[in-house]
Amino acid sequence: MARMTPAQRLELLKEVGGTKVYEERRRDSIKIMDETEGRRLQIEEYVTSIEEKLNELNAERAELEAYQALDKQQRGIEYALLDRELTAARQELAQVWASILHWSVKLAVCEQFARPQILVC
Repeated sequence: MARMTPAQRLELLKEVGGTKVYEERRRDSIKIMDETEGRRLQIEEYVTSIEEKLNELNAERAELEAYQALDKQQRGIEYALLDRELTAARQELAQVWASILHWSVKLAVCEQFARPQILVC
């Protein structure tokens, strides 16, 4: 020990006192903690990204639900209008057929009177 440099003596004392093993384990633990912190930060980034996407999807879902409600309402209104038009067209068609029938009867009566009467004796 007499011939050792002060740095070598310090190393020998650390080894004998168990300080060297402590420092090695401490370094390993710090390294593990740093790696864990890096993974934690990466996980936080993933969670933040997922939360942003989830918020976007929720907004899109709300927009889609509003669109579907308005679309349903529009289709209902269009159906009601078309049904009203169909009913009016059917009524008008019924009137046209009634008029045709009326005039057909009148025409038949007129044709009967317009024919020359042939007397068969």
